[in-house]
Amino acid sequence: MLWEQVTGIDFHPFCKLAVARNVTTCPDIPTFDILDADAFTGTWYEVGSTAQFKLSAEAGMSCPQVTYSLATTPHTGFNQGVVFSVLNSGVQVISPLAALEVHNINQGTKDICWNARDVCSMLASGSLQQSLAELAQVSSRVEERSPHEASTLRAVQSKISTATENITLQLDELAYHMIDIQTHNGYLSQANGTEKSSIDEIKHAILQARQNKAAIMELVSQIANAREELIKVAFNLFLAGYVIQSVDITQASLLIAATEVGIVSKTTNIGLSFTSIGSAAGLTLNNKPHIKKPLSFPSTAFQNATSGGKLQLMIRGLPAPYWIIALEGFPSDSYEAALIYSCTQNLLASSTTQQSIIVIARKPQINPATLGRFMAVSGSLGIGFDCENPFLFSSSTC
Repeated sequence: MLWEQVTGIDFHPFCKLAVARNVTTCPDIPTFDILDADAFTGTWYEVGSTAQFKLSAEAGMSCPQVTYSLATTPHTGFNQGVVFSVLNSGVQVISPLAALEVHNINQGTKDICWNARDVCSMLASGSLQQSLAELAQVSSRVEERSPHEASTLRAVQSKISTATENITLQLDELAYHMIDIQTHNGYLSQANGTEKSSIDEIKHAILQARQNKAAIMELVSQIANAREELIKVAFNLFLAGYVIQSVDITQASLLIAATEVGIVSKTTNIGLSFTSIGSAAGLTLNNKPHIKKPLSFPSTAFQNATSGGKLQLMIRGLPAPYWIIALEGFPSDSYEAALIYSCTQNLLASSTTQQSIIVIARKPQINPATLGRFMAVSGSLGIGFDCENPFLFSSSTC
């Protein structure tokens, strides 16, 4: 990767994935297109799904199921294949107000993760890495006549590179804390009986994440302190007759400063989201969460005429992709399990997408080996489970 080749910085996993998976539009991933529509009908249990689906579309719901049947009445307006009537069902186990707080925790976590990814992008940006590379080049050019300034430039580059790498380490730890929050938010959403301990775990994860935020701000201060040394070096090189090199250092300094401002802005946003998550977690207990109310949501799924694994769900008139990317079992046995993929694009921020997976099976539990294969398929297609979007198991106790 460019930033490693240029600076030797070892970016940690979260930032590596953030840059590699910087998907701005929903990808056209391969689907299981030899679907036997008749064999696919019947009732399926949701084994689990990624958090952004479970904690938004299914907030406050337990025991999710979906039943497919072939539609008896033709639907017009779609140039597609088979039409399914779909009935999603489950049990509402917490109050609507508590479910709203689950959604708010989810949204706060998502905001934190996207701000963190923006920081990753800034650290990996061409402008910052080019600036660090420029410092190395200038130090080589002025080494003979100005060895002190050359040594200072190398030291500054080293300090900034080290601080940058340490920021990615803090972001990596931050992402793990967000996974903890989403995991316990899933417990709250499905009322599994550990609400008090889950809230305590969420608050503890926020406390740990605040330490990551403070560390990032301190590392940005270290970058700023190192950058200030460039001003002196640029002045000294100008006096020594290195006019072009002096200008190059000044421009590099300005680019580094712009990166500092951006990181501080995004990190400040992260801190604001900590407060909203903590408030939402506390409110879930105040809303008398435990209830049991059957839920059902009818919809229609239209099969693509040429790609049989691509279904489009119509829920309350709104389309949603519902793509079958892996199947386990044989049509003669009505299949055993399926891996579903969905992707939505933020209409207000066209540069962001949310990819989700859903695992369904004919029984509430699934063979661990099958689930492992499904996770491997998802990973091979670039679908991540980090930060705000870990895979959460569905509760089958209603």
